[in-house]
Amino acid sequence: MGKFKQWFEPEKLNNYDEAKRSPLRHIANPKVIIPVTCFIYISLCLLSNFVIYHLVNLGYQFKEIFGLEGYEYSFLKGLFFFRYPMLQIPIYLILGVLTFINYYKIKQAYRPLEDELVQGTQRFTEPEEVEEQYPAISVNPENAEEDYYEGKPGFPVARLPQTEEEKETGEFRLAIDREPSHSITLAHTRGGKGIFSSDPLIDTISRARKIEDRHSFITTSTKGDEVRKWYPLLKSRGYIIRVLNTVDQFYSDPYNPFNAIKDFYEKAVLAKELIKKNQYEDRAMHDMQAVASMYFKEEQGGGGKDAFWTKASRSLFLSMAVALLHQSIMEKKNELLNGYTIYNTVNKMFSEKISETEYEYLKQYARDRKHLKKLIEKYDGKSTLDVYFEEMEDKHPAKIYYYGMKASAPAKSTLGNIVTHFNGSMELFLQSGNAKMTAIDDGFRFTSLGFDNDQPTAVFVIVSDAEESNNELAMMYIEQAYQSLHREAFASLSGKTERDVDVIVEEAGNVGALPNLLKKWGAAAGRGIFFHLVLQDIEQLTELYGNSAKSIIVGNTGNLVYIRSGSLDTNKYISERLGKRANYSMRRQKETLATKSSETEESERIDLKSPFELENLMFGETIVLRLMHTHDNNKKPIYQAPLFNTFENDTNLFPFYEYRDLEAVPWEELPINNSFMEMDRTSLLWTLNKDIYVPGAVRVPISKDFDLSKPVNKVKPKAKKVKENQLTSMEKDLIDESLENSMPLEEATQLDFYEDLMMSQREQLYDSTQVIESQDIHRVVEPISNNKDSFLKINEETSSNKRISDMLTSQDVMRIRGKVLVLGEHLPALISEFDKVMESDQYASLLTFVVTNLNDNDVTEFDKMVIKSEEMTID
Repeated sequence: MGKFKQWFEPEKLNNYDEAKRSPLRHIANPKVIIPVTCFIYISLCLLSNFVIYHLVNLGYQFKEIFGLEGYEYSFLKGLFFFRYPMLQIPIYLILGVLTFINYYKIKQAYRPLEDELVQGTQRFTEPEEVEEQYPAISVNPENAEEDYYEGKPGFPVARLPQTEEEKETGEFRLAIDREPSHSITLAHTRGGKGIFSSDPLIDTISRARKIEDRHSFITTSTKGDEVRKWYPLLKSRGYIIRVLNTVDQFYSDPYNPFNAIKDFYEKAVLAKELIKKNQYEDRAMHDMQAVASMYFKEEQGGGGKDAFWTKASRSLFLSMAVALLHQSIMEKKNELLNGYTIYNTVNKMFSEKISETEYEYLKQYARDRKHLKKLIEKYDGKSTLDVYFEEMEDKHPAKIYYYGMKASAPAKSTLGNIVTHFNGSMELFLQSGNAKMTAIDDGFRFTSLGFDNDQPTAVFVIVSDAEESNNELAMMYIEQAYQSLHREAFASLSGKTERDVDVIVEEAGNVGALPNLLKKWGAAAGRGIFFHLVLQDIEQLTELYGNSAKSIIVGNTGNLVYIRSGSLDTNKYISERLGKRANYSMRRQKETLATKSSETEESERIDLKSPFELENLMFGETIVLRLMHTHDNNKKPIYQAPLFNTFENDTNLFPFYEYRDLEAVPWEELPINNSFMEMDRTSLLWTLNKDIYVPGAVRVPISKDFDLSKPVNKVKPKAKKVKENQLTSMEKDLIDESLENSMPLEEATQLDFYEDLMMSQREQLYDSTQVIESQDIHRVVEPISNNKDSFLKINEETSSNKRISDMLTSQDVMRIRGKVLVLGEHLPALISEFDKVMESDQYASLLTFVVTNLNDNDVTEFDKMVIKSEEMTID
């Protein structure tokens, strides 16, 4: 019974996958109706000839009239009988008119309205058109390590139908879009986002034959095994692989958010030109503000108290971060600038209150005991955090941020609330893994992604799609990478990166929002940086960035790839973007049991793909809405009809795992630099002490404590008294180092000479300024440059080819070195620079060093040494 029913019932259509068309449309096909009409017309003309011929031969009475006596009957002669043109030509004309009228009626009656009335309709691009419009690259599943192709990479948009040869070998071709544009991929959970979009993209951009054409990329990873699967293949293709693991920091490379900031600020400290100094300092502060904005975000539409706490906390962060930045450079402690140290320093110094019994921190700021008492009165009840910033020089940028915060929070209770809100935003750095991972700088810089011509770089940012506490760190990583690349590209001659960089954000709706994505979407592509968002539906964009931003982002996407989604709003949006198609519609009217009926035909508009059809796409079918691919391979403009990769025309996509067998390797095989895990977090604790904002200035320690139990008297030690004191251990170490590096002399002579010189230099320093006795107080000797320019100008002309050994005696060299030892007591780099100058034996280098680093008195003394040496040479 079932088989009979199946045989008896006609086959039913499942949907409108194929547009309905009139079954009689072929009658009106010009290829059919024109030949048929011509045949009918010729037949009628021949028939008219035959009729006239037979009429002439009807009877004898007509024979005499027409003079056809004896005319023989013939069928063929009758068809081609043409002896009376005056009669036959009008007949031909009448037959032609009648034939044309019938031709027109038939054509109008049966012409397919759905094919002709197509204004305002859309269609999918045919495979032949895709092949003409896009470059194609071959994929060989058998040899992934050597499967390279010629030319530059692009975004894979379609698969071309396989030839018979390709079917035998298993190879196939992908059409790629090389236009500089961004992409969005939409697919529900486990809908094939990776195997149909992200993985083919990584494979495509990493296997260009020329290594300089291969793209660098950053990709988020929510499963955690992506880097372990891709590592062997990317390594064979010449990639540097980096890992930022925010889920398990033990398997992560270090990431210090302040690396680039520290680089710029250190350049500002060392810069001698004011313009360069200001330029580097501005860049450092700009990046610092960007980091602060990511830590302390203002809620959309927020205002009032919430906005106040956010801005105040941000100012507190900036003031502390800049202060630690300065001290980390001056103290040569790069690990000081990190979130953990910032958090602990703020809380420690805020909790330390000044009182009549607790004033140890103030001693470094006191000139004498009387001044110390005044400081205690001034800061009684305040924190050491207040003392540090209020005693700081006004030109220090950290003080500007701190005063901005204080101006908005004058009450003591309010300042405590600011610290509370500050702590809430910085809690992620309290985790041991985060604290250690963000404290170390291993030398990696984001600019290498786009400006390393030797090797491309692949960065895997492992994030959690369930627990978001550390995702902000990942978003900050991508943000800083973009800012570094954008700045470098802006400064380059071409205005773009030397190597294209792709940022692939898997599960973009779950890992968090990218800062300022709307601006990036408009500017990044022109700089050689391309974003690829992988989402579950359009609503995730709205949730993260707002409705207006969503519209702008999607509206400026070069390739919008739809795999499948269960979201009705998303399916409606895609359906509307696809447009309408023409469809044949027929209405039939009849009475029950009547055999006669009337039918009405019309062409209607239906969706090219309705929302429910989109939801029912088969596994491997995708739709691509393209916007920025405007020309074909021959540079001719094209209409950008959507692409449909489907089984119907053998263009459906193959799952990535069918042609690339990537096996995950153990974490131990990856070259991950996780040495930071051995760090002791106590090494990151710090207290800000008195500092200066004079790059290159020398601080001389004075070890003398205040005793407030004794009467307050001014203490004015004499230079002679200082000279009689024993040398400090540091000074002795410097002398030992000088003995090893100085010119040959008897050891006893050198030792006596250096001891006298060291004491002499200390005496000069104490005599030049009033000596202050207090514990850990730092006195500054700032270099003066009144007569240096003229001295350098006079001597430069004659110093180019001279050697130090020809210009100075060994005693002169040791005397100069003694001065450097004193100045370099807190700046070891100064001593190192002096040793390099002496090793080069170039007098011009020594001349520049002396003028740059010594004060006017020392320069004058140096000049006298040279003159004396020249006089001795002449004598």
